[in-house]
Amino acid sequence: MKVISVVAIINGFFIVVFIISIIFRIIGGLDKPSYQRGNNYKDFNDGDFKNKKGGTKFKSAENIGALKKLMVESYYNLEEDIDIRAYFLISVNEVMDILGNKKVFIFNNSFSCTTLQSYITDINIKVTYTQGFRIFRAILAPILKDKLNPQDIEVYNKIKSIFNNIVKPEMTDLEKVRAVHDYLILTSRYDEENYKNNTIPEVSHTPYGLLFKNKAVCSAYAEVFMIFMTLASIECYYVVGNIKDTTNSMGHAWNIIRIKNHYYHIDVTFNNPVPDVIGRVKYDYFNLTDEKIGKTHIWNRNEYPACIASGAKVY
Repeated sequence: MKVISVVAIINGFFIVVFIISIIFRIIGGLDKPSYQRGNNYKDFNDGDFKNKKGGTKFKSAENIGALKKLMVESYYNLEEDIDIRAYFLISVNEVMDILGNKKVFIFNNSFSCTTLQSYITDINIKVTYTQGFRIFRAILAPILKDKLNPQDIEVYNKIKSIFNNIVKPEMTDLEKVRAVHDYLILTSRYDEENYKNNTIPEVSHTPYGLLFKNKAVCSAYAEVFMIFMTLASIECYYVVGNIKDTTNSMGHAWNIIRIKNHYYHIDVTFNNPVPDVIGRVKYDYFNLTDEKIGKTHIWNRNEYPACIASGAKVY
């Protein structure tokens, strides 16, 4: 009987040790990246979720509010590869819905997202920033100028130079708006030929194309105009929408500005004559209300300030 009891005690001891080791393995596993525990880890590249030393580089979010805050901070710091560990479950579509909020994630930058889930969600967001957004952020936060490439720096310096030449401190906000509006139209033309042939080069979408090649499309006009308004301390929005057309719905970008506590639409692209007429500036789309611009433009009105006041005319 004593032999049997000793054997039973020994067996019991090993069972307890085994159970304890299992518990510690589970607890320790909670600190590991989810791709090491998830069912779909083979669908992802571990390199997307590790730093150069092989460890994780995640920022932590305990709830949806914390996640949104980290996403916004990373975006405005021009981070191209954003890794966040959310201690709750969230899908790729839900993350992309957050990124689709143009009130917060301004300009028309490109996003891609992957997630790995188990008890938590490891999120990887890759962002391709437009040249205009990079320069816009560097204007507001000079520390970010280090993230500009050589061509960005050229554009940054030229915008500063132009602004100092055409905008004077004694000007009213309306006069500043007109000075920038007129300068962009008088020194450039819309890339009509490439638009018609569906061959618009990437440079025509950039501030560099507008200011150095003197030829661009709507996204470049809207970005550069907003950068100038930022330098002038005039509240401005980059609007993403479409143009009403009998055959299709064409993507478009323009701006909303604030003058004397009222908001107005301004579309520099549409005020640039096509075909180009040297020395001619139009004001058909200068400081319009929602009602007026809504006859030709479509946008998500919930994402931008309402433009309901008439006035603030240029003439």
